[in-house]
Amino acid sequence: MGSAGPGLSWRIYGAIKRSTKQEAAVFVFEKRLLEKYAKKDRDLILDALKKGVQQLAKIKHPRVLSLQHPIEESRDSLAFATESCFASLANCLGCYDNITQPIPKDIEDYKLYDAEIRHGIVQLCDGLTFLHNEVKLFREYEANLPAIINPRLEFMAPEYHLLKSYDTQADMFSLGMMIYALYNRGKTYFDCHENYSGFVKMVDELKMINMTKLNVLPAEVRDHVKMLLSVKPELRPDAGQFAKVIRMNK
Repeated sequence: MGSAGPGLSWRIYGAIKRSTKQEAAVFVFEKRLLEKYAKKDRDLILDALKKGVQQLAKIKHPRVLSLQHPIEESRDSLAFATESCFASLANCLGCYDNITQPIPKDIEDYKLYDAEIRHGIVQLCDGLTFLHNEVKLFREYEANLPAIINPRLEFMAPEYHLLKSYDTQADMFSLGMMIYALYNRGKTYFDCHENYSGFVKMVDELKMINMTKLNVLPAEVRDHVKMLLSVKPELRPDAGQFAKVIRMNK
């Protein structure tokens, strides 16, 4: 059992689809988790979680998690089912929020090998190419919303602050930051401490990227990830271009 989604709020349980006997996964959100939020925020969070699953139902692509059963709501929880998966990338990088103790051994002992990381990045780029060209779906940052349903500040592109606008290249910055975290034991380039002023500090630091920090990355992709982390969106390769880079350096 793992956890996933905004704030790792969805618990993932292994399951078997009755009709086909194939392995599946059931995602469950327990509404008691909302008790720590102000009453005005609870409905916003619930609506955002439901909307995310509804959007997933509309997206059909080999690189996007396949929905097997639509969202259902009870008094105590939300639930939906997908193709088989046992954990999120966050879990595999050592973030165990909302996982029951003891941590399952297959998650605690999971190790991402370099070949897996590279293959996963290529798959992610394929998915992003589809989302950018066909779906054209983006999330805004809204200061009045609870942090759990806003984009993670550490992964948010500098143009949110510098230009007050964004396009598909904002996702490429997020990809660059995710790649950095993959090779840095789950730690991002900069910790924003979940506040916007921390994000502004990160943007300032990225104006002159510290190449020593990038030494955690494989040498052959270091310069390309540096471009992804550029504060200038036009300097970042798009998803298709970056996939070619990774394939060439396998």
